[in-house]
Amino acid sequence: MTLPEHGSRPPGPPRPPRLAHAVALLFSAHAAGLVVPLLTVPWLARMLGPAGWAPVLVAQALANWAILVLEFGFDLAGTRDVAQAESHDAMARTAAAVQRARLLLTPLVAAGVVGVALLLGHETRLIAGTVGFVVARGLSPYWFFQGKQRIRAAALIDTLGKLLPAVAMFALVSGAEDGWRVVALQAIGAGLATMALTWRVHRQHALPAVTTREALHALRGAAPMFAARAASGLYLQANTLILSLMAPAIAVATYGGAERIVRAAINLLNPLTQALFPRISQLAKEAPEQALTEIRRTLMVLVGGAIAGALIIALFGHTVIALLLGPSYADSVAVLRVLVLAIPLVAAGTVLGIYWALPWRRERLFLGAILLGGAVNLTLAALLVPRWSAMGMATAVIFAELSVTTFLAVAFYRSTRSAQ
Repeated sequence: MTLPEHGSRPPGPPRPPRLAHAVALLFSAHAAGLVVPLLTVPWLARMLGPAGWAPVLVAQALANWAILVLEFGFDLAGTRDVAQAESHDAMARTAAAVQRARLLLTPLVAAGVVGVALLLGHETRLIAGTVGFVVARGLSPYWFFQGKQRIRAAALIDTLGKLLPAVAMFALVSGAEDGWRVVALQAIGAGLATMALTWRVHRQHALPAVTTREALHALRGAAPMFAARAASGLYLQANTLILSLMAPAIAVATYGGAERIVRAAINLLNPLTQALFPRISQLAKEAPEQALTEIRRTLMVLVGGAIAGALIIALFGHTVIALLLGPSYADSVAVLRVLVLAIPLVAAGTVLGIYWALPWRRERLFLGAILLGGAVNLTLAALLVPRWSAMGMATAVIFAELSVTTFLAVAFYRSTRSAQ
């Protein structure tokens, strides 16, 4: 169905694409994206070595946290607002306000990245690549196509922006001194993808000019979502940074290698989130009972699959580490077997937080859960990392995820029970 660029929607909500088709498409794109860590992690672990890889891991962790700030929660708030928009004009105005708001944040975020990178002692080329990667990913309008539930071309563009730099790494990264090229290539790929997606937004919609006041209003509206995202950074993106401040480089590589493998498994949730979140956001407004039914079914399926996946990774931990990281990372096996516990916990937390709390606009509840997890993570990291290094950080992560999931599960049970 072709949607008009201007004017109101026809009476009644547009019929979204079939969920199975959307999930299949996104999983196909994500499967291609999985080639990136499967190919690059073994290569980088061997070519850079633990000492050369550690600064790259820290730079990427810094970049991921800064991207989270620049996105400012619009990847969720903007997606939901587009999915629930009453007209195509409202969609276009949302896109314009969000992108203007992100442009306002860009100089501040870039300056912050430079400052932190200098404190960490990163070389100039690594800092430049980190800033470029942050700006490119942070300004991506991929969220807009997700909210419209029209993501075929956008998913292809986004995937190519990750795959092409990965291929280039094999030609351009061959020694410990080439670590800066890893982040620089990621910045180039993300920049090209963002330019292509931005062009598609303007080609499909005539975006209106929005004032700075409207951009600031958009920032205020997304602030609770951003606060939740930022708090989650206290036990996701920031952990490698925290470890780098409290433990030697070898511990950073030991934890970072295992964490990358587990994070790749957790990222399998992304395609389902990209398909389900806008769909459930729309159903929460138009057919809430149907939305709750889908949430309960998804919770059972995802958690069951996550438990099975975690058991497989734990059982074959030695083989997984040997194949992906090499013999220099034998200490990562024990860390990996602790971190796999996060897979089912994150699956449950994703369903209860992103699929339930946010579509029903329970941002404060979601924020409370994430703040609890961040506080648990930081407290346990301060207590355990000085004593147990990488294993201490892994333990802190698991208890943080457990606290988030438990908080949301209790809230979901109470809310749905009282509604019956």
